[in-house]
Amino acid sequence: MAKQARAYRLVGLVLLAIGFAVVLYRTREVLTPFLIGAAIAYTLNPLVDSLERRGAPRVAGIVIVYAFVLLVLALILVYLIPATTRQLERMSEDFPARVRSLELFVTNLYEKYHTAPFPETVREPLDSIIKQWEALLASAVSRTISATVGLLHQLPNLVLAPVLAFYFSRDKDEICRKVMSWVPAKNREEISNLIGEIDAVVGGFVRGQLLVAAIMVGLLSVGLWLTGIEFWFPIGVAAGILDVIPYFGPILGAIPAVIIALLESPLRAVYVVIVFVVANQIESAVLTPRIVSGYVGLHPLTVIFALLVGAYMLGLWGMIIAVPVAGMVKVVARYAWLKLVTQ
Repeated sequence: MAKQARAYRLVGLVLLAIGFAVVLYRTREVLTPFLIGAAIAYTLNPLVDSLERRGAPRVAGIVIVYAFVLLVLALILVYLIPATTRQLERMSEDFPARVRSLELFVTNLYEKYHTAPFPETVREPLDSIIKQWEALLASAVSRTISATVGLLHQLPNLVLAPVLAFYFSRDKDEICRKVMSWVPAKNREEISNLIGEIDAVVGGFVRGQLLVAAIMVGLLSVGLWLTGIEFWFPIGVAAGILDVIPYFGPILGAIPAVIIALLESPLRAVYVVIVFVVANQIESAVLTPRIVSGYVGLHPLTVIFALLVGAYMLGLWGMIIAVPVAGMVKVVARYAWLKLVTQ
């Protein structure tokens, strides 16, 4: 009878969690700055805790860490904005000529293809493949532009998020105490251990991915600079950040770089592709296994499914948070299963 009552309570908690998740999804537009703020506070919290352990008051530690991060971002922007503005001016002057050059290149390529002596049995499948790739490229370009516009629309939220992050960081202990007060006393240690496990999975993955993204920003920026492509720094930064999205991130980051390189010359586009292939081989073979591997422990099929669900529900932001959320769901689901089956 006790097991049945426990099962009913567990089902009730699951339904309550689902209802809460639905409410969050329905109000996601309003919650965006709060979620970004919580993510910032969560990511920087180890640095704040480290200063606090060394004797610094928590508020002072928060101010020092956040001021350092803002200073680094400000220094990057001081360089990035003027350089990007100059590159945009040069690009706008040369853009019509480059588009005509690209059109001429594509036209010549099509003419050579259509005059090539392919048998009909070969040409028909090739035509079908070319049409599919054209549709895929057009869709990818459209999605990239939409994602960029969506990020621009999020600028007000990005301004508000650090303010909210400050309050999350300052009141972290009070928030944790309040949440734990809702848990029955006999279960608090167990729930505390569960939260610790979630923190180890999600926190390790998030901080590891941020470190990998920072390294990728450097690798891609230097590689693109060596190719001589314009916008090498902003493209490198964007591609490195997008690299936090498994599987799809490198492709999303490469598309704008390849398009811009094609407007300059087809050979430069080949160099850009080589840079992205080499950088992502380094990332997948060296960086991720050493820095991130083992934190989430999800099968690749599960990761792809989580990414597709995240993209469908929240677009680019959904893809960014999909893997850590899936890792958290895995931990909670395993805990619920053990409680339901073994006790």
